[in-house]
Amino acid sequence: MRRRISTSVRPWPDLEKQKKRKRPISESASAHNNLGTVLIRQGRINDATLQFAEAVRLMPDYLEARYNLGNTYFSLGKITEAQKEFQAALETNPDFGPARQGLARISQLQGTPAPIPPVPLR
Repeated sequence: MRRRISTSVRPWPDLEKQKKRKRPISESASAHNNLGTVLIRQGRINDATLQFAEAVRLMPDYLEARYNLGNTYFSLGKITEAQKEFQAALETNPDFGPARQGLARISQLQGTPAPIPPVPLR
């Protein structure tokens, strides 16, 4: 019996916000991010990293792609690179909780306080 691979991707809460922005997510960047997500599910972390990196190259302010890239770097033990991606995501949107959580994981791993920027008051 053949096993089906799910290609569904969990929607991110900020995706709707990004769609309404002046510069929406490019379909190509989105395709690379989606492919990276599928590759992660297949256990192909190195290949997924390349796809997330391409999504970020095509659209540097694509939060989910940056977060996914940071997570793959973290999984590969590339902590400095992961930290840079999470911080870049927070520069785009200081309210992006998943990137804050990524920095907190790095801080916990290193046993030092994380340089997490404060959430701006509204």
